[in-house]
Amino acid sequence: MPNIERSQRQLNGRLIFNAALQLFSTAQAAHVRLRLCPELAGMLISPNTCGFGMGCCKACLLLPPPMGLSTIAGRDRMSDDFKRQAAERAMEEIRDGMKVGIGTGSTAEHFVRALGRAVRAGLKVTGVPTSERTAALAREEGIPLSTLEDMPVLDVTVDGADEIDPDMALIKGGGGALLREKIVAAASGKMVVIADSGKLVQRLGKFPLPVEVVPFGLGATRIAVRAVLDSHGLTGEVSLRGGEDHPFVTDGGHYILDASLGAIPDAAKLAADLNLIPGVVETGLFIGLAAKAYVAGPQGVDVIMKD
Repeated sequence: MPNIERSQRQLNGRLIFNAALQLFSTAQAAHVRLRLCPELAGMLISPNTCGFGMGCCKACLLLPPPMGLSTIAGRDRMSDDFKRQAAERAMEEIRDGMKVGIGTGSTAEHFVRALGRAVRAGLKVTGVPTSERTAALAREEGIPLSTLEDMPVLDVTVDGADEIDPDMALIKGGGGALLREKIVAAASGKMVVIADSGKLVQRLGKFPLPVEVVPFGLGATRIAVRAVLDSHGLTGEVSLRGGEDHPFVTDGGHYILDASLGAIPDAAKLAADLNLIPGVVETGLFIGLAAKAYVAGPQGVDVIMKD
């Protein structure tokens, strides 16, 4: 019976992922706001009127007028609201007495605030932040903090992602904290991902892949990274984050190369090959770490389990 139940959970997780991705892709292609039209929610509206004033058709599937700045701002606000919903839902994973890895980035910041509210209401937890930025916000929220030196085994890490594929492989590192994020996630009993539905992809790679590198010997490391990408048939540009004159520096004192790859055919093999380069510290490919994801979008918050 347990095997049957597990198979059903795996099937349900894949179905939820595909449904969420399809709904997001349809809305994105139509340039409409990522919310359910009242028509789709069961409310009758006139054939040419959208309940959100976008000027689209009855089913919200035709192109509205060209997207302006106000529409983009509205879309960004809606995406941020989805991030908040996913972060708050992930509080279901947190129990009294837990040791919690706390991620970095815009979605993780919503989780920090939700965790802070719970702590002020009496929840007893200890957090391990993945960046100085997260640590500062956690302190503001009154969350007790520790380190992996003092608390090397964690119960759970909650963090965002830049891309999530159907196998729960991730691209992370848009916020520049990928090394610490991966160390903390690997020290946790479970990694839970929080994201808006725009982060769901069928194949990783559209978001530029961050590769954290040592500043010493940068020129040689870039050549080696380029050679590995070429061996995988990946020809996109590799750029130094922040530019040559003022490169971005991570909390660990490293640089980040961003590789615009389009699509990665074998993410696990690419990660392994890049990590063989002496100047590479870590990549933004998180393979086999995430166990569960809370993904918010027009359909609400979906819970996706790793197969």
